[in-house]
Amino acid sequence: MTSDPVKSDPVGGLLGGGSAGKAAVEVRGLWRTFTRHRTAPWDPRESVDALAEVNLRIPQGSRFGIVGESGSGKTTLLRLIAGLDRPTSGTVSVSGVDISRLAERDLGFLRRTLQIVFQDPMSSLDPRMSVRDIVAEPLRVQGVRGVDAAVTAALQQVGLDASAGRRYPHQFSGGQRQRISIARAVAPGPEILLADEAVSALDVTVRAQILDLLDEIATARSLTLIFVSHDLAVIRRVCDRVAVLQSGRLVEEGTTESVYSNPAQPYTRELLAAVPTLAKGLAAARAREAQLGPRG
Repeated sequence: MTSDPVKSDPVGGLLGGGSAGKAAVEVRGLWRTFTRHRTAPWDPRESVDALAEVNLRIPQGSRFGIVGESGSGKTTLLRLIAGLDRPTSGTVSVSGVDISRLAERDLGFLRRTLQIVFQDPMSSLDPRMSVRDIVAEPLRVQGVRGVDAAVTAALQQVGLDASAGRRYPHQFSGGQRQRISIARAVAPGPEILLADEAVSALDVTVRAQILDLLDEIATARSLTLIFVSHDLAVIRRVCDRVAVLQSGRLVEEGTTESVYSNPAQPYTRELLAAVPTLAKGLAAARAREAQLGPRG
């Protein structure tokens, strides 16, 4: 599949001159190239571009979705925004500060500004720590005062009683563990919340509850929410803007409504066509029945 160069709507889009207000995140000319391991000493080293010439502006206070197939570069982009990786070339600015070449010791402000909710809460929560200690850890690292009160407030905001702080991650369901992850992320009072496939490991009912919770918290705390997902239905539910990545390149960006209702790129149209719906499921079931013939 091939796509035309990225196009965007004029409301905050790259080609429309940008949106009003400050940018929470801005990336310019972003490349991230990895070198593959050689299978034999005499083989030449091969490189692969995980991201290629990505330009993106995420407005402050927005709910911004990043979508694409596996291998499209979504998680690589998120890691660069979070300062967990460095670009091969180009710049990443968070709250107006270029973090692209900052030393690790100078990234303290980023840890206060930005927090992440990961895909699998069980692997991202230390099983040896109580929930209270898990939520309190980033507060203590950052020297925040009033840790106990902040932990209690964060747990209550995600729908957990303060008594949950005495228990351990394995004593909770998957949805509850993700609530704990969200509490840990919002407790330090970040300005930006990154969610990396934050509901993909949950069943449908719990997924909807967690999405509603993230929306409520983003509103209550005036957060910029950046949601990375392969699931277009999830992005549509929670995000007001969306960027589409294909093979490391940004192929489309705009308001969620405009991209979903009138996609400009063939790749985006194919992604939308692949979204499962009840009607598609029923049609597939009828087709299978027709092939099998009458029973009995």
